[in-house]
Amino acid sequence: MKQFTKVTVTLAIIAFVLLMYLRLDFGSCQSDVTIKIVSLDDANSLSVGDSTSSIPKGGIPFTVKVILEGYVSDLMSYQVGVEFDYPSINCTGVWIPAGDSNFIFYGKTYVSAKDIGKGTVDLGAALLDPSQTITTSGGLLCMINFTGNKIGTFTLRFLDSDHTFLLNSYGNDILPYDQIHKGNFTLNVLGAKSPPIASFTYTPDRVKANKTVTFDASDSHDPDGYIVEYIWDFGDGYNLTTTQNSTTHKFTKNGVYDVNLTVVDNDNLADSFIQTIRVGSPPQVVVQTSNPPFKQNEEITFNASLSYDPDGQIVTYIWDFGDGYNITTTENFLLHSYENRGLYLFKLVVVDDDGLLNSTSLKIQIGNPPVANFTFNPQNPTVWETVSFDATGSYSVDPVPITSFVWYFEDSNENITTSDPFVEHVFVSADVDPGYNVTLTVYDSDGLHSSYSVIIPVVATVAASNVFGSETLAAIAIVIVIAVVAVIIKIKSPKEEALEI
Repeated sequence: MKQFTKVTVTLAIIAFVLLMYLRLDFGSCQSDVTIKIVSLDDANSLSVGDSTSSIPKGGIPFTVKVILEGYVSDLMSYQVGVEFDYPSINCTGVWIPAGDSNFIFYGKTYVSAKDIGKGTVDLGAALLDPSQTITTSGGLLCMINFTGNKIGTFTLRFLDSDHTFLLNSYGNDILPYDQIHKGNFTLNVLGAKSPPIASFTYTPDRVKANKTVTFDASDSHDPDGYIVEYIWDFGDGYNLTTTQNSTTHKFTKNGVYDVNLTVVDNDNLADSFIQTIRVGSPPQVVVQTSNPPFKQNEEITFNASLSYDPDGQIVTYIWDFGDGYNITTTENFLLHSYENRGLYLFKLVVVDDDGLLNSTSLKIQIGNPPVANFTFNPQNPTVWETVSFDATGSYSVDPVPITSFVWYFEDSNENITTSDPFVEHVFVSADVDPGYNVTLTVYDSDGLHSSYSVIIPVVATVAASNVFGSETLAAIAIVIVIAVVAVIIKIKSPKEEALEI
């Protein structure tokens, strides 16, 4: 009986080890995890500017890092949300450094997403393959660019659990938000006496005559004090001076108006900001050409007769053919020829009777463009399998060499430019039916180009651990242990059976 007991205990230990190895959810063992905002020198504070220079109109730029300290396992995705004092501080961009070995997902596929608002910014990254999860003792999560716009001391703070979290491959929090230590960041902005900064927005975007327009100057600020006066010139003969940072106005006629805002601060320093407001519906531009390909010195028809103005009439057509020839006319139909082979950017601007304008552009290829074509191998690739693409089937019609191959891969929204016809790609997902689009565009030395697209059917392959899941494998392990114990009971020796009787 003692031998049986030892075997049972041993098997129980083995089963426990298997369960822990298979990550049955006994809770996380992570601890002392800290998400911190630090300077590029890894300090938790930063001073920008100096007391002898005014803060420039665009603010003083600086960059911070968001880092993870402490042990984390099975990290699949994360998001960090940061709050700041806007407009004293403004976020100008968030990014994940490519090729930086300190980046926590370095060498692995990830997707980034950003959300920048007035006073908040979010950035997240996620591995696309659960088998690629990582265990780390620290690393770089992201970089954020800011500008310091006002003299003083300010704090960058982490937002709550809806914005800041670490997730494992099950989509669960690695640690609850209140168990993650957060390291905020202190910014000191230095500067001499500075004029205010004027700025405003308006709504709605499309302004109509005799309809209320709201002007918001809350983005205006004073780097070393406060604004005491807002002076508005709406460009239609109406002016307004107020202490409020927002106002409304109605334009009685369609047209183009330069709205000028001047702000005055408590030191009697001033700054102005002008925006052009177009009231009414702009004309719509439609241009048709004769059928390509176009040859040198061949007359090409440019027909804009389908262009129209919803609330008036078009009075002017401004033609720019991209080869140095420009003409302004009332005609909506022109003929033009190009002397040399190449790629030209044609542009047409139309102006209506209210002074409103609109434009469109076309790429005109003179000569025969090269022909794009490619093959790929294997024909039915699996996820994470290297696929080879061969564009040697592309060729030039005119005696002009192909100089570049531009590949677009839909699965990663990635463009790759090469000078040779070969490229390799790895598809990390098979979630799209019937597959992912791959487009090749070939360019010759004159800039002429053409494209060729193929849908690549990507087949999913799932590891056994993903087919069954960790809980299923753990259950199988338990069943195996119980079965082994049952067998041991069945084959006990006659001596043991006699002792039990």
